[in-house]
Amino acid sequence: MNYFLLTIFRNRRKTFISFLVLFALPFIINFWYGQTIKITTYFTVVPLDNNQQSNHFYAAEGSEKFSEVIAGWAKNPNFRKKILDTAQLKINNFKRKIFARQQNRFNVFFTIDLPINLKNKEKEITEALQQVITDQISEFNRNSIVKFSTTKITSQSELWFIPWAWTLVISLILGFFGATAIPFLWENFLGKLNNKQQLKEIFSESEILTLSSFSLKDSVIFEKFITSFSSPKIISLSQQDLSMLELTEISLIGTGDTPILIVALGETSLPDLENMQSILGSQIGIILLK
Repeated sequence: MNYFLLTIFRNRRKTFISFLVLFALPFIINFWYGQTIKITTYFTVVPLDNNQQSNHFYAAEGSEKFSEVIAGWAKNPNFRKKILDTAQLKINNFKRKIFARQQNRFNVFFTIDLPINLKNKEKEITEALQQVITDQISEFNRNSIVKFSTTKITSQSELWFIPWAWTLVISLILGFFGATAIPFLWENFLGKLNNKQQLKEIFSESEILTLSSFSLKDSVIFEKFITSFSSPKIISLSQQDLSMLELTEISLIGTGDTPILIVALGETSLPDLENMQSILGSQIGIILLK
C-alpha cells in the first residue's frame, strides 16, 4: 500500500465526511441558486424622420448608432435604478443580472436573469423594463433633431437551470478529488509526517525500519533491528499504545547509548522530528509505523 492510500486510510473518517459534504454541495447550490428566470426583451430601432427615411443610407446608419446607444443603457446605474423603482422591487446585485446587446445592426436584446424567488414578480419587472425603454427613447427624441422609434417591444421568459445530470458529474468529480486531497492538505497544515522521504531528509544517516504494526511477525523483525545497535534506548513520538516496550526518557540517554526513535505517519510532527535531530543527531535508529 503506497503512501497516497495510507494517508487516505489513516484519515478515512475525514475522507468519508469530506466526500459527502463536497458531493452534496453542488446539489445544494443548484437547488437554491441554480434556477433563474431568463427574461428576454427585444425590438428593432427605426427612424421617425421622413427626410431620413428617404435616404436609406443615413437612416440605416442612424438606426445602427442609436441601437448601439440603447444597448449601452444596461450599464447605466440610473437606467437600472429606474427599472427597479418602476417595478417597486429590490434585486441585489442587479447590475450583474441585466444585460443588453446589439444584434444585426438594428435589433436590441435585453436580458434579465430574475432569481427564482422573484418568479411572481416577472410581470412587474418586464413591464418596468419596457416602460423605461420607451421613456428613455421619448426623452432622447425631445432633445434630438434626429428621432427614432421601435417596433413593438416584445418580451418572453423561460426557466433556466443547470441540468441535474451535470450537477451529478460535478458532484462526483468534486467529491472524489476534494476528499482525496483534504487528508494531505490537513496533515500538511498540521505539519505531520506523511511519507518516508520526509524522514530521510531529516535523518539522512539513520537506519529506518518500516512496520505496519507490532504483530508477532513484526515483533521478530523489531527485535532483530533493535539488537543490531549497541545499548539501544527506545524513545517514542507516537501516540500508539507501546506499553509492551521499555521506553526511555530522552534525558536518561547516555553517551554510549544508541537512541531508537519510534515515529508514526500522520501523528508525529515535523517540528518534533527536527528538534530530535538537533538533540540526538542523524545517526540513530528509527522505527516508522504506518
